[in-house]
Amino acid sequence: SNVNATRESGEPNVLSVSGGKSIWYTWTAPASGLVTMSTAGSTFDTTLGVYTGTALSRLRRVAANDDESFSSNQLTSRVSFNAVSGTTYQILVDGFGGASGSVSLSVNQTARQTPSNQSNRNLMQAASFVWTPPESSETLQNSNAALAIRDLVFASRWWR
Repeated sequence: SNVNATRESGEPNVLSVSGGKSIWYTWTAPASGLVTMSTAGSTFDTTLGVYTGTALSRLRRVAANDDESFSSNQLTSRVSFNAVSGTTYQILVDGFGGASGSVSLSVNQTARQTPSNQSNRNLMQAASFVWTPPESSETLQNSNAALAIRDLVFASRWWR
């Protein structure tokens, strides 16, 4: 849930859309290839931005989306981009106009065929999870969600 989330001063707006209930995730690509991230299953109108960089003031946008399909009333968000193996991506999920609710974030990656992995024609890295941030100041490492997220190479990123 992003119900108790707040916006950090200096955070980027996804496609100039005001938010205010942002949650950040960090994901490191295990392989190079096409990645699709989606907030489908979230219970509110989401925005989704993917960035590289290690400082809030120096983030570089990789992909962003407000509504997967506004005309079909799909107000969750979806982005696709070519990830680079070993690159760490900062993922911003926010609510359009400060909307909030349960957050669902899925990440699916299909690795590129290279001479080193050609023998495995079905190489695919996929992950999907629903994560609720802790309501208290408890760190992610002490929450049950951390175990599932760590195994998927995810972690929460709260810019402070």
